[in-house]
Amino acid sequence: MFSEVCNMQNLVLREVKMMTRRLGVEKRPPRYRKGETVAIAMTYKELGMKDKKHKAGYKNKMFVSPELMPYRIKITGVKTERLQDISVEDCYLEGVPRNAADPIKYFSELIDKINGKGTWERNPWVYAYSFYLLKKE
Repeated sequence: MFSEVCNMQNLVLREVKMMTRRLGVEKRPPRYRKGETVAIAMTYKELGMKDKKHKAGYKNKMFVSPELMPYRIKITGVKTERLQDISVEDCYLEGVPRNAADPIKYFSELIDKINGKGTWERNPWVYAYSFYLLKKE
């Protein structure tokens, strides 16, 4: 769910990032619902599993079973909005540093790194998911 670009997953695990935006509103309904628990995908390498049986997912988290994931988030809200309608507070929830001189500009550059140059300028409709990290048991 979280891009490896700009270390987004680490920001979630440090409880700095508590919101994420997803493109594709025009194409499909929201993937996640309020109250849903979602596993944070990791590779077998990150999980410390090195045997040949797990070769496909050693560096690609798409091949790893969600049941093996030690970290999960709980979706607390889902809203639909234009990308450029993000508030300064939502920028901080997206992981933008609190000391950023211009949080909106910082976020616009971040979103272009993650989703490709021009994403901010296109101003697509997005799903904005708020969440919190569930503590490991």
